[in-house]
Amino acid sequence: MEDIIYTQSQPKGKPSLSELLPVFEEVLPIHLLRAWIQPSGKRFYERLFTPLILGWGFLFQRLNEDHTCDAAGSHVARGAGDPLDTRHQEPPSRRIKAESTAAYSKGRKRLPLSVLQEALRHTGQVVRPWLGAEGWWFGHPVGLLDGTTLLLRPEPALVAHYGRHKSRGKETYWVVMRVVAAFCLGTGALLGVAEGALQLSEQALAAAVLAQAVAGSVYVGDRNFGIFQVAQAARHYNVWTVLRMTRQRARALAGRKLHSGEELRGRWTPRAKDHRPPNMSADPIEGRVRFVRLERNGFRPGELDLFTALPACSLPAAGRQVARGVGPPLCQEHAGDGSAHRQVRRHRTG
Repeated sequence: MEDIIYTQSQPKGKPSLSELLPVFEEVLPIHLLRAWIQPSGKRFYERLFTPLILGWGFLFQRLNEDHTCDAAGSHVARGAGDPLDTRHQEPPSRRIKAESTAAYSKGRKRLPLSVLQEALRHTGQVVRPWLGAEGWWFGHPVGLLDGTTLLLRPEPALVAHYGRHKSRGKETYWVVMRVVAAFCLGTGALLGVAEGALQLSEQALAAAVLAQAVAGSVYVGDRNFGIFQVAQAARHYNVWTVLRMTRQRARALAGRKLHSGEELRGRWTPRAKDHRPPNMSADPIEGRVRFVRLERNGFRPGELDLFTALPACSLPAAGRQVARGVGPPLCQEHAGDGSAHRQVRRHRTG
């Protein structure tokens, strides 16, 4: 009998801004922001739009239906940013005298990109422990790799950096940016991101994301990431991976066709045409290949060919379901019941 896994759908939820503000204050205290700004050599007077209020403004613009700076300025003027600035006698909402967004825009430009990058890494590390033991898989944090492209208006600076997108040899109106990100499996928090021009491959950007990962993490990647270059980068940065492969590549590695639930050891050797960064070892990667067939009522069955270098001893009998699917038990035990999100909420109300 073939080993068949049945999956569930995970509900989507969007927190309100009022729920996020106290979380934002907790995970990004002002003393950390000041420490991250210091290496940049820039000075902030912290009069109206402090680094903390600017950080909240970035988040507000992303989540609000109106993404403009004008909407963010109005949001602060209505008192939303008052809890984030207690150093002055009057709150920011009472000190804003003009409707112009010039001060907010200038503050955004002065805020170093490195501060936002540090905030991103710090947030992912702080939120995960809120789940307790459920935020880990056998002692490993787990991240999911994903890639996409974004259309950008052809502003001069963007065209100079990314170039214009070409279709059939002709330049189009849009600028296209390629993005690869990693998300925490337990919390959904963004753990790392890398972006570049469309000419850069997702696999190259995935290597940059793996460079940001915590050593010992397990990263799960779909078929587009199932190449030697990604596995090579994971080994270089001391990160475990569970990568989906093409059927052809999996059979070549296993040496024959696999049945659902079957697992064979394999030695992944780079081919002559594989891209191999000179600063990383090109030695073969020892690991395991596993084939599994997934079925869900009302959907076509899916078939997965997976490769991982995780040692077999790290998969106890009760946890072997991890190697049969695309993620750890958190994916299956908590899919559909929202328990992970309730655990975070319990931490917040505590």
